[in-house]
Amino acid sequence: MASDFSFPTLVARNLSFWQQWVDTQGVDALRSLDEERENLFNAVDHGLQYPDTSLHAAQLVLLLFPLIEHRGYWEEWLSIVKRAAAATDLPVEQLAQLYNQAGQLHQWLQQHPQAIALHQTTLTIAKQHKLYREQFSAHVQLSNSLYRSHNLETALVHAHHAKEITDHHHNLAPREHGALYNCFGLVALAHGRAIEAIPHFEQACRYFEQCEDVKAESVALNNLGITYEHLSQFTASRDSFDKAIRLLSATEFELEKVRVWLNKGAYYIKLEEFSLAEKCFRQANSCHLWRSPDYRHQSLVSTNLGYVLIELGRVQEAIVFLEKAITLWELINDQLFLGNALYELGRAFLKDGQFDNSTQSLSKAILSLTECPQTAWSKTLLDEATALHKESQKWSDEL
Repeated sequence: MASDFSFPTLVARNLSFWQQWVDTQGVDALRSLDEERENLFNAVDHGLQYPDTSLHAAQLVLLLFPLIEHRGYWEEWLSIVKRAAAATDLPVEQLAQLYNQAGQLHQWLQQHPQAIALHQTTLTIAKQHKLYREQFSAHVQLSNSLYRSHNLETALVHAHHAKEITDHHHNLAPREHGALYNCFGLVALAHGRAIEAIPHFEQACRYFEQCEDVKAESVALNNLGITYEHLSQFTASRDSFDKAIRLLSATEFELEKVRVWLNKGAYYIKLEEFSLAEKCFRQANSCHLWRSPDYRHQSLVSTNLGYVLIELGRVQEAIVFLEKAITLWELINDQLFLGNALYELGRAFLKDGQFDNSTQSLSKAILSLTECPQTAWSKTLLDEATALHKESQKWSDEL
């Protein structure tokens, strides 16, 4: 009788209850899942402590990944996902999936070396066991991680490896095909080949629409809007952003909404509609963003608000946002975007008559932009920072 009420038995019963509850709610019912996130976390945490329940707990972790992803619970669940990968009797497919998920969490936390290492582990396991779907996912995630760390050539190599798998194995889902075309589009756009990127993003949109994946389709539409804006095709750009906003309006994908508002604001910058751009960036500057560990988009929002406030003549406000952005970019250790924020701060100081501060900030910008991987944008920024540094230095010398 006593064994019926042992703690491991209670843990097993608790896991069964939450498994059934999640199945009833559906993994897309983010609000319901969110309200019970502490109970779910505790159920999984306790379940992973015992050999007899660790497998069940690990499988619940896999099921809860949409909640972890979309609500930004990346830091708190990272150790849980890694522990789940050590569960007793875990099928090798699920082991590979958990390593891939742990890599994605590192990726979103801007911890790219750790992400790449975990995706490589996934790839090794998948190759050893001829798990073609898991190999495909590992290549796609490696491409994403390498793209985010500005290693574009290797990112493209992994995207092509994923494409080879789709050419030989035709049972992949539309969602997986869409993710691959999104990778190709991102790398092409980062190389400055916007025209080449458009059909990739359009194909991704078609695949995601086919499987009714609203979140993924909004991401591809967002990327498509950015690409059209690069080509000065402003009507097509606005239409892409507006469609993404409409798709997301009835959802609880708050971080995806942030990203679309952010890029729609950049669209208005290109049109020099700085008041409208500020409104978009204020929409992006949401409590959901700052409650999450999404430091990259916090940094982007702060940088862009700083930029438009300079253009609107509110330089003191701009300096506050840009200094916040610089702190975040240093935390992330992204030299390209740090260089951009330092350049904008130097520009703000120059307009405010703070010539020594301007020169110092621009010197740091030049150093960051020299050290980062060279892209079309980094080269343009470096030229602009160097020219503005000379102007700032001239004003400092004259005073």
